[in-house]
Amino acid sequence: MSNYQGFNVETFILPGGRIENYKRVKLTLGALWETKNGQRIYKAGQGSGEIEGKGKLIYSLLRPLAIAGGSWQKIKPVPGMAIYLPDDDGGEPLHFALENVVIALPEDFDFNKLEGSEDNLTFKFDVLGQVVAGAVPVYDHLEETGGF
Repeated sequence: MSNYQGFNVETFILPGGRIENYKRVKLTLGALWETKNGQRIYKAGQGSGEIEGKGKLIYSLLRPLAIAGGSWQKIKPVPGMAIYLPDDDGGEPLHFALENVVIALPEDFDFNKLEGSEDNLTFKFDVLGQVVAGAVPVYDHLEETGGF
């Protein structure tokens, strides 16, 4: 399993707006293949992850999707989401495009007004469609066996 955590992520985009004031984005990809008896077996997979940021901002972008779905449980997927990580050394940036992303309400709400909380919340998400890294699909979505 691969984890991509971007603490210096420059832009995180949802169809409802651009989110620039967030603390952390994490994208997790399942295994692309496994090896058995000298053969590579490709695995169908999907991405998942977390967005940690200003709860009110993310909530305001997700609320119309929950209304369209009839409940937070049946929230409509975000058609597309982009994560852009610049290269600090001037090289090639890392860009992920995610298709059909379902973002859930946080499981825990923790507000601490007395200690000056920034009201950051963690929203988990699942990618129902393709994950594209640098304009190349991550998954082929075909389970097949092939040699190296």
